[in-house]
Amino acid sequence: IFIVAMIVGMRFSTSHTLGYLMPITFNNWWFLSDYIVLMMLAPMLNQFTEVYSIKIQRCILLFLFSILYIGGLLIDTCSANLGYSIPCFVFLYILGRHTHQYNVLSTIPVSWTVCALFVITMLNALLAYNFQGECYVMQRIFAYNNPLVMLDAVLLYMLFYKIRINIDFRNVSKYAFGIYLFHDNSFVRENLVDWYNIMGGAIVPVIYVCCIMLEAVRQYIVTKLSNKLIKI
Repeated sequence: IFIVAMIVGMRFSTSHTLGYLMPITFNNWWFLSDYIVLMMLAPMLNQFTEVYSIKIQRCILLFLFSILYIGGLLIDTCSANLGYSIPCFVFLYILGRHTHQYNVLSTIPVSWTVCALFVITMLNALLAYNFQGECYVMQRIFAYNNPLVMLDAVLLYMLFYKIRINIDFRNVSKYAFGIYLFHDNSFVRENLVDWYNIMGGAIVPVIYVCCIMLEAVRQYIVTKLSNKLIKI
């Protein structure tokens, strides 16, 4: 994207140029940067879940939830940054390992999952409706470390974990990471916000399809170039 923008004559400041050339170092993609750090911490976190008992793990999860998803939401304890942070990633990783290790998901019926998902989603939507226009509150209603948003995400995962759909998503899922990189690029994101304000939610599937096509082209080009370099 940066190269194309330069070719068509766009000019960027030195800081923006360095950010595009070294996106991870300059945190241009917060998710990618935090994910790489999380993968570096993963061996230590795996060891933690294997060594400590279920009781200790749940106590630590409860403690992290309190400081990151309650205190973090209200007063930004531990630099929770509305969920856009490594501590929140660490909490979710431990939570995921814990539920898998002790097979927690299998004990909850699908009907309960659907009902809880509906109630929590409606509650958060009601809060958003009541506080619309209040920027500070709205930021926290849709924050990643809002307990309701986190529970919604967990319940949604649980729902798809339990149901079986006979559809092969591999042909689309292989583009997922590229879709994220394209649409969350700082230059693209600023323009997408303008389009979203004009077209609303109708622009979302258009963005998704366009990003799939761009990622398919990118993967094709990279594969061809890699094959040629290997032959050389």
